[in-house]
Amino acid sequence: MTTRVGIAELKAHLSEYVARAKAGERIVVCDRNTPVAELGATEERAPLPITQPTRSWPELAATLKPVKLNFPVDVVALLREDRDKR
Repeated sequence: MTTRVGIAELKAHLSEYVARAKAGERIVVCDRNTPVAELGATEERAPLPITQPTRSWPELAATLKPVKLNFPVDVVALLREDRDKR
């Protein structure tokens, strides 16, 4: 079964739609009656195993290259501006 739902309706009742998708229903999310996304059940997957790095940090850091900009950048001013917005 397929259900079409608008974004506002989905936001207002998200838990309900997630439960329905989990139960196997296909939920098509629409933006102004245009389908933009689909909500459905996923397959259960095991978490990825944690693996050991193949290179040490100094080895990896040695491969990094600096980025050259064609214009001056005041990083401190940018950080202060960002902080002032919060």
